[in-house]
Amino acid sequence: MRQQKIDLHSYTSIGIGPKVDVLLPESEEDLFSFSEQKIIGNGTNLLIDENFNSNLICMNHLDSLEINENLIYAESGVLLSRLIGTCIRKGLNGLSALAGIPGSIGGLIYMNAGNIGKNSSLKKIRCFTKEKGVYDIDVPREKFSYRKSPFSDDVIIVGAFFEMKKSYGERVFEDVKKAILNKKQTQPIFEKSFGSVFKNPESVSAWKLIERCGLKGKEKGDAMISRKHCNFIVNRGNASFSDVMYLIELCMEKVYNEFSIMLEKEVVVLRGLNR
Repeated sequence: MRQQKIDLHSYTSIGIGPKVDVLLPESEEDLFSFSEQKIIGNGTNLLIDENFNSNLICMNHLDSLEINENLIYAESGVLLSRLIGTCIRKGLNGLSALAGIPGSIGGLIYMNAGNIGKNSSLKKIRCFTKEKGVYDIDVPREKFSYRKSPFSDDVIIVGAFFEMKKSYGERVFEDVKKAILNKKQTQPIFEKSFGSVFKNPESVSAWKLIERCGLKGKEKGDAMISRKHCNFIVNRGNASFSDVMYLIELCMEKVYNEFSIMLEKEVVVLRGLNR
C-alpha cells in the first residue's frame, strides 16, 4: 500500500477537487484491508468538495487484464476504454456498444452504467466482503436495473469475467466508432463533466424536464448546464464545487416546482464536513 499526494482537481473528469493524500493499493489484499474507506476508481461520475476529508479516500488502480482466447478477466480498476481497445486488437466483440462511457470496470458494474449488468458478455463478477472473503458469482441479471446494481456499499467489486464473441478487429473498430459518434452527436463528451447529473424518471428523460424549465445554458461561475445535453454540467475553466451544486439544486427545484417530479442524482457527491 502506498500513500501519495494527488491533485483531484486534475484527476476527476469534472476537474474539481482538493489536493489530498490518498491510499493506493498495490494488490487485492491491500484493497481488502481498506474496505471501510471510500474507494474511488477513475474519478468519473464523481463530484468532490474542495473541503472533503481526504483520509477517507482509497484509489483503486488495480488494472490487471488476463486474456485466454475469447475469455477475459479484468480487475475492477481497468478502464473500459482500455478493455475495448484490447478487444479491437484481439478481434473480440460484445462490449462495443459501451464505447465512449468513461470509467473503470468496477464503477460501471456498481452503477450499472450502460446497462452492463444485462450485457451477455459479462459472465461472472468477483467480489469481496469481510464476512465471505473473495467469491465469484454468476451475473444476477434480473437484479440489475436502470442505473442500479444489487451490490451494497459493503461489497468490493474485485474484477469481472467476460466471454467475448470472436470477430475481426476491423469490424469491432467500426462498431466502436459508430457508438462513439452517436455519443458525440448528443453529448458533450470532449468537455469536462462527470456524465449524467440525474437519473431519468420513469416516464420522461431528465434532460427534457430541465430544458422545459428554460435552464439550457444556465451558468454559475465557470459551471454551465450543457447546451448540447441538459443532463450534463460542464466545467468551462475553473468551476467550483459550489458552482456545480448550485446548478444541480436549481434543476431539482425548478423541475419539482414545474412538474412535481423530484430528480434523483446519478452523480456521486462527496461533501466537505461543513457543507
